This record gives sequence, structure tokens and C-alpha cells, in this order.
Amino acid sequence: MESIIESSLDQPITTQKDRYFRGQGPDEQILAFCRRHAISLLPHIALFMLITVALLLFIINYPAFNELFETDFFRFMLFFSGIMLLYYVHHFFLRLFRHYLSVIVVSSTRVISLTKSLYLINEKEAVDLKNIQEVKKMQSGVLQNLFNFGDLYIILSTSTQGVYLHDIPNPDFHFRLINKAKQAYLKEHSEGGSGSGTVPAPATAVLPPPPNSGRLAQAGLVF
Repeated sequence: MESIIESSLDQPITTQKDRYFRGQGPDEQILAFCRRHAISLLPHIALFMLITVALLLFIINYPAFNELFETDFFRFMLFFSGIMLLYYVHHFFLRLFRHYLSVIVVSSTRVISLTKSLYLINEKEAVDLKNIQEVKKMQSGVLQNLFNFGDLYIILSTSTQGVYLHDIPNPDFHFRLINKAKQAYLKEHSEGGSGSGTVPAPATAVLPPPPNSGRLAQAGLVF
């Protein structure tokens, strides 16, 4: 997980000018961002390795298939299998790029989900903190608890349809972060705050920074 939380939420979080994303508001601060847990790629990696091993076995035992090459049916099946293999390899690497390009950003005013691929997909969904009614954390099963990932479901006060965030690393941290950011946002605006660049939060329930936290590049988060 990559996060830029530098202080617990019982302390003011000041604006960092070198951390930004395209479409960010003038007083909006990035609190954290993450990608889907890497274990979501495990089925694709396992299948890719299985196909690779099968291909290597075919190449090693190539002389045993010399007689079969004389039949038109086997040539057609070999040609068809080659096309399918090229398609799958292309699809596999597109999946890797999609995993890297798709991010979830938690800012001081909203939660943003960006789903992007190289060619076909470019989706953005933003939920204002003021419209969040409730956040549910779903983490069940051996794998999710062992590798510490799960789903978050954001219930909106303005819509009957919520927002699912799947395979979130360290879901407990992001669950508390969204709730604390919402409380800070509502408190600031209820007190007539002008958004001066510092987001206050209640001095309760100190939230430790997540493990393996990373930093954005000097140019900031841009998408």
C-alpha cells in the first residue's frame, strides 16, 4: 500500500504543494492513496505461469509431434492456439497496466476512484465526504485476514446506490481514515471554516500511519 499520511488524525494535516492530482481543488489536500491489493493479480499470474510451462513442455517435446504436423487439423489447431496465446499474453500485460494505473485517492473533501487501462477504460468516480452516510468494512475469509485486505462499501445519503471499493489494502486504516476525514470536514464547515489549508480533527482515537508507507514523486500524483 502507498500512503502519504505523515501524522495521526488528531493533528492538523497541512497542505503539501508537491502532492497533487489533476482536478484537485485549491484547498483540497491528499490524505492517502492506494491501489488494489497485489493478491488480486494472483489468479492471472498463476494462469500465465501455467500456460508458460505448457508451452515450454511442447517446445521441449517438439520432435514427438512431427507426424501430427502432417495433418491439416493439427496445423489448424496449432495456428488457432498460437493466436489465442498471443491474445492472452496481450490481455495479461494489459491487466498489469490496469492494476498500476487504477488508484483510489482519499482527500480532505472527497473519495476518488480512478479506473484506467491503456486503451478502453478511463473511469472516474468521486464521492464528496459530506454525502457519505456510512462506511462499511468487509473483511472475511482466511486470505483477506492473512494478507490484510478487504472491501469498503460507502453508503451515500443522496443515493440508494452505494460505492464499492474492492481489494483495499489495510482496510481498517482506510475505514478509519474516511470516517475521520468526514468528521473533520463536517466540523470545519459547521464552524464556518474557510478551508485555509489545515484540516482539524477530533483529538481522539489516534490513528497510526499504515505499514510500508510510500511517498509520491516530487511531481506529485498526476492522472
